[in-house]
Amino acid sequence: MNVFELNRLQEIYDGFSTDYDQGRALFDNRAQLEMLTGKVPSGADVLDAGCGSGNPVLRFFADRGFSLTGTDISPSMLRLAARQVPEARLVEADSAALSFDEGSFDLITSFYSLFHLEMEKQQQTFCHFFRMLRSGGFAYFTLASEAYTGSPEFCGTKTFAGVDLPYSHVRPEAYRSLLEEIGFRVEGMEHRSVGGETMLWVLVNKPVNGKGDV
Repeated sequence: MNVFELNRLQEIYDGFSTDYDQGRALFDNRAQLEMLTGKVPSGADVLDAGCGSGNPVLRFFADRGFSLTGTDISPSMLRLAARQVPEARLVEADSAALSFDEGSFDLITSFYSLFHLEMEKQQQTFCHFFRMLRSGGFAYFTLASEAYTGSPEFCGTKTFAGVDLPYSHVRPEAYRSLLEEIGFRVEGMEHRSVGGETMLWVLVNKPVNGKGDV
């Protein structure tokens, strides 16, 4: 069995969507979200890929008047998001197969999501992010690392909420090289502990000319 199979992951998150949403209260991402508001213009177009129930990202930006799109593979999560963030446009979609137009967004976020994809699909997702961002736009996302899995590189499962979930990652320096090859400028890459979990948080910018300095 392929532990990264999309239908399997969808069924898992459909199964514990309500419990997962309630558990989001243990994760305080406000400082990161406040930081992001200073990176983009008022009313900016924001995509949250892997938006889950809409908390914390969509609800935070909705309260500040941003134009919002959320995507997720879980219909149950999207139903919760529709109730909690009715202002957002919601689409059932795999992050590695997003098809929004080039230059659609000023900011793309993906919290606690991309590490569930195999590395090939993570790379595809980064390429989609680059294409969909406007020049000068930012993306901010969570990746796994040795601090979480215990291995410098990892491709397998770890137990979360009593369920074996897929995780995949390479070394931080490999991520940096991959993102720079795509054309991003890496603005920040830090290990941050939130809610008792230490993850690698990455902030990248799409330079105005697509590959050089802004």
